[in-house]
Amino acid sequence: HKTAGEYQSHVYITLADGTQKLLGATQFTVSEITAEEFGVTEQSEDKGTFVVEARGLKSASGIEKLEFAIWGETGGQNDLQWYQVSADENGIYRKEISIANHKYETGKYNVHMYVTAGNGLSMAVPTMTEVTAPKVAITSEDKTGEEKSYTVKISNPGVYGELKKVEFATWSEKGGQDDMVWYQGSRNSDGSYEANVEISRHKTAGEYQSHVYITLADGTQKLLGATQFTVSDLKCEKISVENYNEATGAFRVKIEGVESPSGIKNVSVPVWCSADQSDIRWYTAEKVSEKEYMVYVDPVYHQSHSGEYKIHVYVDAGNGVSAIVGTTSCNVQAPGLYSIMGDTTTDAAQLERYYISSGHVYPSSIYASRGAADLSTFCRIYIEEAAAEGVRAEVAFAQSMLETGWLQFSPTGIVKPEQCNFAGLGAVDGNSQGQCASFPDVRTGVRAQIQHLKAYGSRNALNNSCVDPRFHLVSRGTALYVQYLGQKENPLGVGWATSPGYGYRIVNMIYSLKEQ
Repeated sequence: HKTAGEYQSHVYITLADGTQKLLGATQFTVSEITAEEFGVTEQSEDKGTFVVEARGLKSASGIEKLEFAIWGETGGQNDLQWYQVSADENGIYRKEISIANHKYETGKYNVHMYVTAGNGLSMAVPTMTEVTAPKVAITSEDKTGEEKSYTVKISNPGVYGELKKVEFATWSEKGGQDDMVWYQGSRNSDGSYEANVEISRHKTAGEYQSHVYITLADGTQKLLGATQFTVSDLKCEKISVENYNEATGAFRVKIEGVESPSGIKNVSVPVWCSADQSDIRWYTAEKVSEKEYMVYVDPVYHQSHSGEYKIHVYVDAGNGVSAIVGTTSCNVQAPGLYSIMGDTTTDAAQLERYYISSGHVYPSSIYASRGAADLSTFCRIYIEEAAAEGVRAEVAFAQSMLETGWLQFSPTGIVKPEQCNFAGLGAVDGNSQGQCASFPDVRTGVRAQIQHLKAYGSRNALNNSCVDPRFHLVSRGTALYVQYLGQKENPLGVGWATSPGYGYRIVNMIYSLKEQ
């Protein structure tokens, strides 16, 4: 029946002979569907939305379904949308409508409510509302606070017509538009468009501009407006030079207060002395605390030049921004020649990496029974024994690699691997194989080599008992520098070896070692 109101029900009987009689009637009433309130309750010009609400809906049979049919009057019903709505816990039917779903039409909107009760009755209630054009807002936001990515967004661009695309032309103000990137906007359900600006694509701190362009279906392009945001400059509170060593010309660069909201990826320090930067070296600073970094500078990396060393500090942040954060300088008097005696400027790990870089395999099968089962132990022994006598470990280690061919030894050479003689002590030209100094284990052999180096590089007494069988044959202190270990380069005509450039080859190996 699907009708409310008074109902009649008459009772008829039909007898066996076909006679039909009206016996009487009964009546009942079917209630109307009622609604206390229906209409548009809220409008948001900023969002381009309005709220349709129905309250106090009643039917004795219950409410089975409620729908809002909504369309803008200016376009006929070409933007008609049906919204099926459920009641909340208070029995209120509420729906926020975005004009983005209605082709951004403005002016009068038809809002119809259709209700179906549990008994099949239905009710239609019409109303109208006036809709004004929504505001177009353009924003930018750093959602994580790390300054790595900014969300640029425009609300309600569809008010200008059917959109083909939305683009955000973004650049940093430093350098003009040399880093401009066109970001394609993606549409959200509310009709807004947004894009993520990745700072790593621009690599610049400072003010940013993001201009919003729309392209309509007919190809027309329009600039709707712009938004701005700022990427913080990299910070560095202080750069200082400390621990200058007058004997070696080495010093440390201390870099304090380094920070960026995106984190610090790397701190690089180029250092040079020559005017043409021919001796420039880029150091990677070591992080020593949360905001503090350190670099160790040695003139040996700069062709042992003396003069004013220029020091620049560059920081690479986590968002791709790189910048020079400060400069300083240091006046250096380099020793020129590499001294045998002095503080070791490498560690065991560097010695180990240097050996591995040669591509050779450490002969553990030979030295395991002689106190150095692995390369790490072998390198540590050099550090320890050099420290005991005040000899630079890098000098002794580089010399041993030169003398032994990276511990491989020549099969026809004078020294055999098991003799633990790592610097050819007693291997005089013309001797037969094995006719040279021999030591019971690795440590004793290393100690003998270092003591022999001390014999040339110093006139001081040994700290350990002498195990170098040729120590007494050396004129003490006649080769203070590694370069003078070669007799042909030594001003006194004495030295460790007769081959030309012997000491210089060792120095070159030391430079390579320090690169590890």
